Amino acid sequence: MMLIVGRRFALKGMVSAALGLVMMHELHAQAPGDKTISFRWTLPEALAPTAAEDLGQPVEIVAEEGRGALLILVGSVAVVYLANSILRLREEIDGGTVIDTRSEEITIERDAQLPGGTILVLSPDGTTLYERDDIADPEALVKALVPGG
Repeated sequence: MMLIVGRRFALKGMVSAALGLVMMHELHAQAPGDKTISFRWTLPEALAPTAAEDLGQPVEIVAEEGRGALLILVGSVAVVYLANSILRLREEIDGGTVIDTRSEEITIERDAQLPGGTILVLSPDGTTLYERDDIADPEALVKALVPGG
């Protein structure tokens, strides 16, 4: 009889442990950086291959007519990859970066009127200008881009 009770507790412990692992996996899968987002990123032609490589997913590269040597990257990726690439390339882009998160497709563009290295995020909750030191790592940018992130 004691052996059966012991087995029940052991089984209950294994089930609890298994449920804990499943819950941990679900929490990880729901991390803001793991969220897949659609984006449209206009950037200088020379930086498009680097950005496309950073994103880790196939993206469409479209030439933008009438705006010189600019290309548009279009695709869907985990937001953490996009954040990492934006931070990596922001120093190589003249002016600041404007990220509009007010629609389903995030748009990213350069703005020569903003100071270099700054990031202006337009969200449904308002507009926030981040100085270079305000956002130094991808996780911080993910929090700025993903509501509740």
